[in-house]
Amino acid sequence: MKILLIAPHFSPDEHIGASRWNRLSKYLLRDGHEVHVIASNIISDTIISTRSTKLFRVDYRNSRLDRFLSYLREIKKSWPAEQRRQDGSLNNEITSSGTYSKFINFIGKYLRFPGIYWWSTKELIEKGVEIVNSEQIDVIIATFPFSVSISSAHNISKKTNTPWIADMRDGWSSYYFGEYKKGSFLFKMLQQVERYYLSSALSVVTISDTLAGSICVDEEKIVIIPNVFDPEEQKIVSTPFSANDNISFSFAGSVHDKHCWEIFFQSLSEMSKTVSTDNVVVNYYGNYFDKVQEKRNMFDLGDTIIVNHGYLEKKDLITDLAQSDILLVFGFKGAFGDSVTTGKIFDYIELAKPVLVFGPETSELAKLVEKTGIGLVLSNIEEAKSVLFTILENKELFKKNMKKQIKHHEISKYSASDAAKFYVDAIDKLMIK
Repeated sequence: MKILLIAPHFSPDEHIGASRWNRLSKYLLRDGHEVHVIASNIISDTIISTRSTKLFRVDYRNSRLDRFLSYLREIKKSWPAEQRRQDGSLNNEITSSGTYSKFINFIGKYLRFPGIYWWSTKELIEKGVEIVNSEQIDVIIATFPFSVSISSAHNISKKTNTPWIADMRDGWSSYYFGEYKKGSFLFKMLQQVERYYLSSALSVVTISDTLAGSICVDEEKIVIIPNVFDPEEQKIVSTPFSANDNISFSFAGSVHDKHCWEIFFQSLSEMSKTVSTDNVVVNYYGNYFDKVQEKRNMFDLGDTIIVNHGYLEKKDLITDLAQSDILLVFGFKGAFGDSVTTGKIFDYIELAKPVLVFGPETSELAKLVEKTGIGLVLSNIEEAKSVLFTILENKELFKKNMKKQIKHHEISKYSASDAAKFYVDAIDKLMIK
């Protein structure tokens, strides 16, 4: 089968949005299929990739509108306050920089409706039509986010009479980080746009039943193919023996206001009043340490409890995480929070470490963790304190008991190699219809 994949991020990009198709494409190629990829140059402009038959890069920000918004952001970078923020030496001047950012986001929200980079499809469509015709592509797969991928696949399909599939690892109008408030006029308009474009797809693939229920498309078009981990990546991760008395928790990734951090931090804060937490270390990996500090400062916790490691390339990150005792994941509060299944959970699966999820037990993230037995879901302060006390008393016993709970037969259902075969089988059946 010859596939044209339209994805904003793709190998060697290590953005979390690239993980799903970086893994799937590896096994599609191995099974003898061709995967031609059009990706953006947002992170990388390299066209060398071992995960594709051929990789092309286009500018997702080439419209006049996107160039105008980029120009406004470049102005901000020259401000002394912004340069101090980048250096980590924050002060009161950051207020003006933050206000300017909000202004850019505000005008962008309305001018670029119905989505980021929506008006930059010309180059993408031209390249897509060229590839479909020259390579005799059988099917087009477009990933979301961003919606520019969806609209481009729709138009390439119309121009070449080639079926296309929407691969939705997030909702569109129901995107948790979306700009349009649920129930607003623009939100309702976006739902109509979503329904129009997805109605032309051969199928809409998504990662869970909860997410499927939030997508504006007829139910019969839905196919569930969860996010995946790569069992071969799991084999190359070595877990060093921890001989010290410290209890290390680790979290990697972005930090959002609606993350359920307060359950973890408040639990630690209350515990510290009755037992010593001097040997507790929370390792943070990412570019949002200032936000982590803000969360920590809301509670009575020492300045040294969190160690900032900054952003690491994936290989180095996984090596560091493998030395941790416990891995942390934070669920989301608010509308559509239950539908979010953070991609980092599949990196955590590869490490075979105990995972603590702080957040709603009704979420798809919680269901995944409970189904596979890789960790515990802690949805309230008392529950979290009880588990943290157990860890502080005997971390090795806790880790040993958690290891016994892992359901390897359930984890195997999320293997990238099996998912790639299932994807092709699903496409074959759909095209026969």
